[in-house]
Amino acid sequence: MDKSKVMLFIIIGLLVALIGTVIGVTIFLTGMVGDTDPEDFHEHTQLPVVAHMGIMETEVVSLGADILTNLAIDTDGRQGIVRTSIVVGIAHGDDEAEFNAFLAGFNSRTEIARNVAIDVFGGLTFNEVNSPEGRRAAEEEIRIRLQGTFESNLIVNVSTSNWFVQNPR
Repeated sequence: MDKSKVMLFIIIGLLVALIGTVIGVTIFLTGMVGDTDPEDFHEHTQLPVVAHMGIMETEVVSLGADILTNLAIDTDGRQGIVRTSIVVGIAHGDDEAEFNAFLAGFNSRTEIARNVAIDVFGGLTFNEVNSPEGRRAAEEEIRIRLQGTFESNLIVNVSTSNWFVQNPR
């Protein structure tokens, strides 16, 4: 057999191997992409809704000194600032031991809660927070994010005071 026939067999063998690999990968990938629901891949936990709590049914925890942080850059290219103090209302649950454990853990991690609030403000613009409705929306977003971060529905209220927002000219 001469060299050209040997090379021809090698080339044909490599082509068959390449075609087989392509077919195998295609079958594997089509098996991964099916009619499965994307919700099957992520477990979503829905926190139970807590009824509106009165002021006497909650423990109020301050997040410390005022928060002073930048807001997101607005469409006109300006970046405002917000300064506020934040208090969090924590509900007395049915289980007093669970409430006390959560309260102790929350009090020892107020810096995490402050960072959540700063992160929320960093995603909002001056125009979004410069109204009573915007302020309430920011408080609600902080409450929702705190519930997710601390994995508890005992956080039922977030309030701001000493509210000051400024948009530089």
